[in-house]
Amino acid sequence: MQALLKDLAKRKEELARQNKPALKTEATVKPVAPKSYALAVISQQLRIQKLAAMVKQQLADCWSIPGGVKNVHEIKVGVQIRLNTDGTLRGAPRVVDAARMQSDQSFRVIAESAVRALQNPGCQPLKLPYDQYEIWKDIFFNFDPGEALGQ
Repeated sequence: MQALLKDLAKRKEELARQNKPALKTEATVKPVAPKSYALAVISQQLRIQKLAAMVKQQLADCWSIPGGVKNVHEIKVGVQIRLNTDGTLRGAPRVVDAARMQSDQSFRVIAESAVRALQNPGCQPLKLPYDQYEIWKDIFFNFDPGEALGQ
């Protein structure tokens, strides 16, 4: 019995020695993945920024900022839109801050103008690269009157 236990202990040590190099190899490979992941994330963010600029440019002529709104330069309206592959809306635009729509008259006026711009037939369909549809099929777009007015 004593001999069997010693034999098992030796085999266990051999297996442990054989597995150690594999663990070291894995440890040296792991840092590579986060770098490539970070590059992929940065690349994705750049594509999103480029697409947002394309949407902004296409909507510029369709969005008229209502006059007389108090603190217009401080208001930013987030709107979610879902698009079909041809760039048309797949439903009504949705103002992200629905609660503020009910409580802030100035915000509501700007938000309604943003929704009208998105639904304006003169700005439909949005012209976006078809091969990037997975990125732009669901967009959260910010309407910033202050930026549009150069403030």
